[in-house]
Amino acid sequence: FSIISSVFFGIFVSFSAENKKDLYSLEDISDVRQFHLSPAASELLRKNGFAVSPAYYKEISDIYLECKDTNQPIFITTDAVLHTGHIFFDYLLRILEVEKLYDSAVELTDRMLELSIEQFREAHTENVKEAARLNIGFLYRLKVS
Repeated sequence: FSIISSVFFGIFVSFSAENKKDLYSLEDISDVRQFHLSPAASELLRKNGFAVSPAYYKEISDIYLECKDTNQPIFITTDAVLHTGHIFFDYLLRILEVEKLYDSAVELTDRMLELSIEQFREAHTENVKEAARLNIGFLYRLKVS
């Protein structure tokens, strides 16, 4: 009995991905008119299989809600997945900041202010006293704001 273990990521083969024919025919889409595509967008859709146009949506989720409400198929793209991940990560950071980091930052600022006041009182040179004074001013403003 022997166990052979190896890590194999794959074989990469180069090939041409030129589009030599139209991928889609807009005539095959029964409700294409409901999208009110410009001639340029229609041409891009025919040529590439997708088109990007300005929209009035404020949030990316509004697009999917409208598709759900109007019973349209939902096409989820990688940028939508990445955007959703970014929104989730941003939310996670905000929660972390409020629930964990804020109190630590306040404690750190308070302690730094105390130490700067001590340094100011015990300073033997004007340069050290001035640096401590500037620190006190900065840290005090953080504390009261």
